Amino acid sequence: QDWWEVAEAKSGAAFGLACRTGTRIATDDKKQYERFGQFGRHLGLVIQVLDDANDFFDIETITTIGQLQTPEWSLPVAYAVDVLPPKKSAYLKGCLEALNAEKANCEEVVALIRQSGASLYMETTLLHHRKQALEVLSKAAPPSEAIEKLRELLDSLMPTWLTID
Repeated sequence: QDWWEVAEAKSGAAFGLACRTGTRIATDDKKQYERFGQFGRHLGLVIQVLDDANDFFDIETITTIGQLQTPEWSLPVAYAVDVLPPKKSAYLKGCLEALNAEKANCEEVVALIRQSGASLYMETTLLHHRKQALEVLSKAAPPSEAIEKLRELLDSLMPTWLTID
């Protein structure tokens, strides 16, 4: 929950405000600029989840902590700590502390995060916010070249490892 509150404040609210403000300059239609604000919020959350997902997938290819910063507050770590059984969650926290203190091998951290189902959670979350963004965008304004460009922008952010139906 803490991660989502930070992501909302950091990215969701900022992108929402930018989209709402841009639309507000163009129209007095309150529903329209509120919907574009909702689109921006979902876009910002997609970007934040992708940032954390990319950090995690980068870790999987690196064997020592000396080559990266430990993503202690990343979505996959926060999810794993939250859903793993208490003993495994405590063990994960201990492994993260060891990574910071000793620059130890990070394979155990990656394995625990994978066991938690964090990858599936991130995929599901990305698909959810993509769907929400597209739904609100379809209600925000009639089809146009600009709306299509926003759809294309959103889809261009989706990673190749994500299956979109």
